[in-house]
Amino acid sequence: MAGLHTAPYDARYPGIVKIQYPLHRLYGQEFPVVGRYRFAGRLLWEIDLGDRRAQIPAWMTDASYCSQLTWGVDAACSVDSLFELLSLLQSQGL
Repeated sequence: MAGLHTAPYDARYPGIVKIQYPLHRLYGQEFPVVGRYRFAGRLLWEIDLGDRRAQIPAWMTDASYCSQLTWGVDAACSVDSLFELLSLLQSQGL
């Protein structure tokens, strides 16, 4: 279970995960895991945020996986999309 740190010899301790995905708003923070689920074939951690709980994909806590993600060379947008955006902005008086 990549990304999960558990206490040895204690099955009741669910562990702590650190958000390793740099585009996540909680990047770099650690949270206690309160549940583990599978949805559509993917593993999700349910984490305790203090005032609420959230589910995050387990891959976002895998440092080796997230370190291999790339940002791409250059952002690209089609000319048609830009004209569509221009038309929308003009129709709104912007």
